[in-house]
Amino acid sequence: MNTFRKQDGSILVIVVFVMIILLGVMALVIDIGRVVVEKQKLQVAIDATLLAAAPELPDTTKAKNVANQYIVLNGYTSDDISVTFEENDSIIRIVGQRNVDLVFAPIIGFDNQIVSTQGAAQSGGDFYEAFLYTIFSGSTEKELILNSEDIMIEGDAHTNEKLKLNGKRITIDGRAEAVKQIELDGESLSITEQVPNHHFIEMPDFSEEIKQQAKAAGTYYNGDVTFNSSDINLDSNIYVKGKVTINGNNFVGSGCIIATDEIIINGDSTHINSDDFICLYSKNKDIIVNEPGTVIDGILYAPNGKVKLNGENQTINGRLIGNEVEMNGKNQNVYGGGTEVLRSVTEITTKLIE
Repeated sequence: MNTFRKQDGSILVIVVFVMIILLGVMALVIDIGRVVVEKQKLQVAIDATLLAAAPELPDTTKAKNVANQYIVLNGYTSDDISVTFEENDSIIRIVGQRNVDLVFAPIIGFDNQIVSTQGAAQSGGDFYEAFLYTIFSGSTEKELILNSEDIMIEGDAHTNEKLKLNGKRITIDGRAEAVKQIELDGESLSITEQVPNHHFIEMPDFSEEIKQQAKAAGTYYNGDVTFNSSDINLDSNIYVKGKVTINGNNFVGSGCIIATDEIIINGDSTHINSDDFICLYSKNKDIIVNEPGTVIDGILYAPNGKVKLNGENQTINGRLIGNEVEMNGKNQNVYGGGTEVLRSVTEITTKLIE
């Protein structure tokens, strides 16, 4: 009997010892998990902040201000990060640190653990070369034909096929490039510089990047959307799986509205604030501007369809970029402006490099 009691006592000691070890291991796993999760959260926050701040480069003051704002929006403080710039201010680097309070490790003398991570991003890229043109027609099968009256294009034009000017009083105040020939057959036609036999330029497509950004920002819509005469915030890109109709709007912020289907613009004005720039982007179909007298501030972009101006007395302060471009009305003006109009697509060219 005493032998059995001694064995029971020994087993009890062993069980208690094993349980202590198991509990210790579990506690260690929980604390390690907290540290790993916090490091992952900090990395996600830094990556999002880099993508928001990098488009401001080479203006380091603006980039740092945006970084401090976005890190707060992602649940941290500006004290949790340090921001530096490299390669002649073309790269922004963010190093982040966060103190994690441990739950069980204090039993063995460890109260907290500092987690740190970092990342870097670079803004800009060559893939949007097409956006450097006031008019860009990417088709290798369809000619770019301007056959209306009183057309003014301020800036450069490019077509991956043939360029034809058949109308009256058409001016291209810049370079006109064509992969094939340039033909002028009309009245009062003027091109500052003609460049036939130019090299092919690829049409970019960054719809997937916008889709993922819109999903993250909660601005993804499944179905047709109509915007009616009110301010639209484009601080976050908008992705619409369907058709978009715009009936005259004011836009705040620099970003893109992308539709997988057509974009129809019916209102007589689509304006933006003086420092903001927008891009209206039809992924698969056409962008059609119907209303006479329409004024649009921004880029119209249809990489797999047409950009069509159908009314008279229409003005685009920005760019027309499509697989095809049609200008069917009289007295139509397209003013390309400077590279500041590209602000709406600069964020898309930003890439994480670490």
